[in-house]
Amino acid sequence: MPALRALHLRRFSAATAELAGLREDVGFSERVLHALVTLIPVDRASYNEVDRASGRVLFAHSLSEPSAPALVASLNAHIHQHPVFAHPLQGRAWPPPMKISDFLTQREFRGLGLWQEHFRLYGIYDQLGTNFAVGPTRKLSFGLNRRGRNFTEEERLLLDLVRPHVARARARVRAEKSLKDALAVRDSALASVESLVAVTSAQGDVLFATPALRGLLGEPPCLPVAVRTWLAKGSSAPCDLRLEDWDGRAWKVGLVPGTTQAVGSLPQRVLRFQPQSSPGDIPQLASALGLGRREAEVLHWVAQGKRNAEIAIIAGMREATVAAHLRRLLDHLGVETRTAAAAMAWEKLGVR
Repeated sequence: MPALRALHLRRFSAATAELAGLREDVGFSERVLHALVTLIPVDRASYNEVDRASGRVLFAHSLSEPSAPALVASLNAHIHQHPVFAHPLQGRAWPPPMKISDFLTQREFRGLGLWQEHFRLYGIYDQLGTNFAVGPTRKLSFGLNRRGRNFTEEERLLLDLVRPHVARARARVRAEKSLKDALAVRDSALASVESLVAVTSAQGDVLFATPALRGLLGEPPCLPVAVRTWLAKGSSAPCDLRLEDWDGRAWKVGLVPGTTQAVGSLPQRVLRFQPQSSPGDIPQLASALGLGRREAEVLHWVAQGKRNAEIAIIAGMREATVAAHLRRLLDHLGVETRTAAAAMAWEKLGVR
């Protein structure tokens, strides 16, 4: 194994630091190629995504050049002539780095259509390449190209050593993109309802709050001290509190079932805030109109303008259950609409 000089080690340190800093999927191939040419200076660097079964190039990009679909077509027309791509070791998930000059003389290389139709256009006479599998169907391939034939064994070793860092960078970028996409879907779903739901860290920092709740938490949103204290205790039982600046009503705060989890390395909690009606309202409404307790509770919130989805969250029911209670109480009261039922509740008790 060749010995690496101090210059090589400094370049390796710079390249791996750049790869470790990659966080965005956008521009990934450009930034990886920049890290590779920091490690091994070349005249041209290329990034390819290749189908493992057919060996065909699916995507090709060269450093500091725009995407060129014609480049993919040119490569695929002659890829079977590439001595590295055709080598039996390329079927492995992690083949060693190879040079075109390992297999062909300059005269042999220049006699290929691969050189005439592709490499000649860029003045390239040798390539040091490496690749690795990124799943059962695809591999990433990197070509470092020079106009002369002077790749050293030290450079081959450097390219071999940097591959795990490239693989980790891609895995990290893809995982973070998947996480961001999942969080965007979650945020969109939570924002689409007028429920009182918040996503918090284990320490009680508000990471997301539905619009209805943000109006109560303020800007930036901050949980009440009582809720933060409850979270810090790690209790799974709901937290009961009274907040005078929230219309003086009593509130129950609880964990949404199945949502206590770690996203990445960060534990998160999804909290539901449920305003509690004053104790006498619902029993009095049930007695005055001859309703069951749950039907009276649904009517109580209907009279306050709540929709079925909101009542389900407040009362801890399924939305279909709320709809069933609503149908029964409409039949019992002899009215056809929730507006008429709400008016009857206001008339009987002045529900607020």
